Amino acid sequence: MDIEYYYSHTNDMKIAISIPDPLFEEAEALAGRLSLSRSALYRRALEAYLRTFREDELIRRINEVCTDVDTSLPPEQERATAELWSHVEWEE
Repeated sequence: MDIEYYYSHTNDMKIAISIPDPLFEEAEALAGRLSLSRSALYRRALEAYLRTFREDELIRRINEVCTDVDTSLPPEQERATAELWSHVEWEE
């Protein structure tokens, strides 16, 4: 993907990207259906994409801490938890 940066009079960074025609056409159609500008659609898509990486990093850090800390429950709590969950109806 080719990216160029353009500085403008607004507070927003302006960029130019190259994407395949079919992807562009699909994005244009979605922007139209959602009544969004092209910029708003791409901004939302990038925000969602970046959020997944932030969440992945948070999960990685939590898991890292859990390897150093005993996260097991005392036996009585483990039994109570199992009993509680046994009454939950799970959807398939």
